[in-house]
Parts: sequence; structure tokens; C-alpha cells
Amino acid sequence: LDHAKLQDANLNKADLKRASLAGADLTGALLYGTDLSGAQLEGAIMNQVHMAHARLTKAVLRGADISLSTITDAEMAGSDLSHAILKQSNLNGANLSRCDLTSAVLDGAGFVRARVRNAKLSGVSAKQADFYEADLSGSDLTNGDFRGSRLQQADLDDAITDGIKTRGALLVDGSIGQ
Repeated sequence: LDHAKLQDANLNKADLKRASLAGADLTGALLYGTDLSGAQLEGAIMNQVHMAHARLTKAVLRGADISLSTITDAEMAGSDLSHAILKQSNLNGANLSRCDLTSAVLDGAGFVRARVRNAKLSGVSAKQADFYEADLSGSDLTNGDFRGSRLQQADLDDAITDGIKTRGALLVDGSIGQ
């Protein structure tokens, strides 16, 4: 299914484990509860997808454009989201533990109460993102840009924060690097 045209497709609760959808266009697709564990979605176009409660464990989404999408309460542990674009997407309550988000664009995205433990976020752009009560403990945030982000009550214990930019960020009741 590489480079498939699946715009606005209803794939709710589909079993797409280990599917190869590299470069596919899934714009506007419905993926509620869909199992994409281990799927290859490198370079996929996934703007405005609805994949709340989806399983994307160990999926490869390197360089995918997942902007303006709803990915709430999704299970994404161990996925490769390096260089992915998730502008203004809603990942509230999602599990992104051990994910590779190196150089990803997360501007304006929501990560309220998300679990992003032991993840790689070096060089990430997360301007105006919302990490309220998110668990970023043990994550590598080296040279990340969090300007204007909301990091209130976020858990940043044991996070690597060398060179991060936080000008204008809300940090009240949070902790960095303790």
C-alpha cells in the first residue's frame, strides 16, 4: 500500500499491523482504534486524521506530516517520529514513551497529560505547544525550542535540558532537570 491514495477513508478499528504505507496519502482518514503497530508510514501525509485510541507501537512515521490531527489517548510507545510534522495536532493522553521525536515539528500541538518518558526530543521545535502535566521524565530535550509553550506541572525529572529555549514558556509548578 505504499503511496496509496486513502484520503477520507474510513479505516476505523482496522488491523493494519506491520502494513507498509510509506508515502501514502491518508488526509482526513478515520483511524479510530486502528492497529498500526509496527506499520511503515515514513513520509506519509496524514493531515487532519482522526486516530484517537489508535495503536502505533513501534510504527515508523519518520518525516510524516500529521498536522491538525487528533491522536488522543493513542499508544505510540517506541515509534520513530523523527523529522515528523505534528503542527497543531492533539496528542493529549497519548503514550509516546521511548519515541524518537528528533527534529520533529510540534508547534502548537497538545500533549496534556501525555506520557513522553525516556523519549528523544533533541532539536525539536515545540513552540506554543501544551505540555500541561505531561511526563517528560528522562527525555533528551537537548537544543529543543519550547518558546511560548505551556510546561506547567510537567515532569521533567532526569530530563536532559542542555541548550533548550524556553523564553515565554509557562513553567510554574514544573521542574526542570531535578
